[in-house]
Amino acid sequence: MSPPPPAGFLSWSPPPLGWMKINMDADVGSSIAAIACVARDPKGVIISWVSKTIPVCSPLVAEACAAEFAIDFASSSRWPAVNFSGDAKVVMEALSSLKSNIFWSTSTILENCILKLNSLTYWSFSFAPREANVLAHNLAQWALFCCCNAHNVSSPPSAVFLMLQN
Repeated sequence: MSPPPPAGFLSWSPPPLGWMKINMDADVGSSIAAIACVARDPKGVIISWVSKTIPVCSPLVAEACAAEFAIDFASSSRWPAVNFSGDAKVVMEALSSLKSNIFWSTSTILENCILKLNSLTYWSFSFAPREANVLAHNLAQWALFCCCNAHNVSSPPSAVFLMLQN
């Protein structure tokens, strides 16, 4: 039996039974940015993941784009109940309260997100500190490094798993 985690240790938390959880993140480079989403079921099993590159932008705009990407991902997957989780607190709070006018640079993207939520039956947003969002974070880094758009219905790239082990 392994010892309990140290006090203050943060890890991924599962969604309620019957829900999917999509963790999202963004990474910004000098010439492009990348966004990524990882979908898991209540047991923590990775159901699917997606990543793509986008034009370079500010980190806040990239995080808002990741949220819109996650909503599109959930909608196309036809999951009826989804908890969206990311480490951009201001974006998660804005979408949780259905407010799009937090920052002018993200207002159009957040307005699109709010409109797209109508395609889902049940949804929620939650803030996840980086330590609890590590798989989506590493997948966004991988997508930025590889400059690639990818989709898979099984486990993330082996390079992402290697980053998790280090």
